[in-house]
Amino acid sequence: ALDASKKFGSTSSEARTAWETVEEMDSSDNSIAPVNAEYAEAVASLVKTLSEQQEKLSEVKNVALQLQKIKLANPELTAKPRA
Repeated sequence: ALDASKKFGSTSSEARTAWETVEEMDSSDNSIAPVNAEYAEAVASLVKTLSEQQEKLSEVKNVALQLQKIKLANPELTAKPRA
């Protein structure tokens, strides 16, 4: 666009077309801006915590499924959770 402006003049149709192309390219730039270190560290911590908790959550789901499969003769006799 700079070359077209120099060669044909800044108000020429060639320069205008070249600058429009530059603007289109800039507006379609989908690259990710650099992430600051504090944000990246927090995201890494979150990912680590989630992965650690995922295994524990799977265990809880499995125990809950096992409990659902158990048939009780008298539901009132179920053990109440301890506080």
